Formats: sequence, structure tokens, C-alpha cells
Amino acid sequence: MRLEPRHQSASFRVVDVIGRGLSVSFRNFFCFASLTVLLAAPLLLVEWTAVEKGARGLLIDLWWDASRLSEIDAGLVIVYFVGYIILINLLAAAVTFGAFQALRQREARVGESLGRGMSRLLPVIGTYFWVMFVAWLVPSLFFMAADALADARGSAGAALLAVIFWITAVVIFFVFVIRYFVALPAVIIEGKSVFEALSRSVEITRGCRGKFFVITIIYFVFYIVLLLIIESTVGAVGAVTYYGSLEDTGAALVSIYAIEMLAQVLASVFACVAYCELLRAEEGVDARRTAAVFD
Repeated sequence: MRLEPRHQSASFRVVDVIGRGLSVSFRNFFCFASLTVLLAAPLLLVEWTAVEKGARGLLIDLWWDASRLSEIDAGLVIVYFVGYIILINLLAAAVTFGAFQALRQREARVGESLGRGMSRLLPVIGTYFWVMFVAWLVPSLFFMAADALADARGSAGAALLAVIFWITAVVIFFVFVIRYFVALPAVIIEGKSVFEALSRSVEITRGCRGKFFVITIIYFVFYIVLLLIIESTVGAVGAVTYYGSLEDTGAALVSIYAIEMLAQVLASVFACVAYCELLRAEEGVDARRTAAVFD
């Protein structure tokens, strides 16, 4: 179902997205926290199994350092990555629907949110892979090239080229993150397919990309603050790769997954609020009218 413009409304504002996003997150803390614990538990179980089998480091670290793959049981690695992709996307989908329910003045329920997330899981995962490819994999190639040039320590020209590659990677990352910022809500709320949702996101964010850049920066600031708070109260995140006691390992696991999952919750809420604010500002469609796709 396509939501047709009705009239021009108030302008899209960053402060509205951040303010309403934080309000929705706090008011629905129990629902979002329950979803986080429920969906993180299987991943923690696989991580703990790997620890008991003598793995050094966390499976989640393999996203950034694949050099340790040979040290960890292949079966566990496969189970973990398949589970991670399914559960992190299910969390994003469920939280998006829960936030949407809150915006339309309805109660965000764990079961209902999970049900909606599961019903749209395949297009959500498809969107995830596409955004991962263009916003993470492509910039990563430039980052690797820049690192190779920096390690070579050659001429000044090589150093300049490394800097150019770094800047290019950062620009590509932000360009695609901003363009696809509200693709997930389009999948969940409007029932779009993967490429329909991506096109919808590009369409409705046009003219507001600078504001979405600010929202993205603010999100990363919140992420860093969250990282520092959890690191100081739960466990030393930086020491997790080098296990001491099992107690230290347990604290590190809780710490890292709390950060990972809560960051996903916050990103999903901000994206949902931004999506609804865009519809209100640019197309004159409020959350209740948008909800016609479900009613």
C-alpha cells in the first residue's frame, strides 16, 4: 500500500526525532529490554559454549577479525553467524513495530512485536544484507587499501592516497547510511519489499540528508556514551579478548551484548521515529493513518 501525500505539514526537525526517539525508548523500556534479553540469550549461550571449548576471544569479534576462525569450532561459527543474522534482524524488526505502536498511542507488546517482526523477517534480512554490502563492505575495501598504503610507509604520494581512501570510505559509509536510514520502517510499516523499501527511503529522505547526517552523528555519540557506561558498570570490554577467570568472561559477554543489542534498539527506534516524522512533515500522514496498512 502506498501512502499518498495529503498536504504539506510542519518541517522535519532533528530535535523532534531525537526527543521523541528517547521518549519512546524510555516509555517502552520493559518491552524493548525484554526483546533484547530474549533474543540475545541464544547468542550468549553459543558464546559461552565456545568459551568452555577453549576459544580465546568472542565469536562476535570475528566480524572484525576473521584471522582466529581456525581456533574456533567450525560448527559453532556457522550456528553463531546464522543465529546472529536472524536474531539481530528480528530484534530490529520487533523494536521498529513496537516503536510504531507507541507512536500511534498503543501499547508496545513483546509478543505482538515479535509476531510482526517474524512475519517480515525475510525482507528485513534482505534489506540488512544490501545495506551491509554498500555501507560496510564497500567502505571496508577502501579502508583496507588505505591501511595497506599506510603500512607500506612509502612516498608522500602513497600517504596522501591512503588519506584519500580513508576519506572516501567514510563518505561512502555516511552517504548510504543516510540514504537508507528509514528502509527498515518502510519494510515493517508499509510492507515494502527489499528494493521498494530502499527506493522509498531514498525518496523520502531527499532534501533532508543533512539533518539525517546530524541524527547519525548524535546516534554515534549515544552509542559511545552507552559503551562507556556499560564498560564502567558491567565489565572491561577491552579486556574481553584475553580471558582471565570465567567470571571476567561472563561480565565481558554481558557487557558486549548489552552494548550491541541496546545500540540496535536505539537505532531502530530513531529510524522509526524519523520515518513517521518524515511522513508527517512531507506527506501530511500521521502514524495513525500510516497504520492503515495493518488495520
